[in-house]
Amino acid sequence: MNEICPAAVKVRTKSAEKVNVEMEVNKAAIATIGIAAGIVGAWVLSAFVGGVIASGGILPLIMNWFHAVIG
Repeated sequence: MNEICPAAVKVRTKSAEKVNVEMEVNKAAIATIGIAAGIVGAWVLSAFVGGVIASGGILPLIMNWFHAVIG
């Protein structure tokens, strides 16, 4: 009757993976910048498509742009 009580057994656990806070912050920053770049890119694309439609095509858009810049 030499049983060991489960409550008396000491259990040590060790985390094999260390969390690097700097790496996690960098991941979040890169994700945020990527999302912002995607939003800006979508806005640029929609503005370009709107300009092409308003001008009547790509060539009129380019000609109108040069007329606006040169004067």
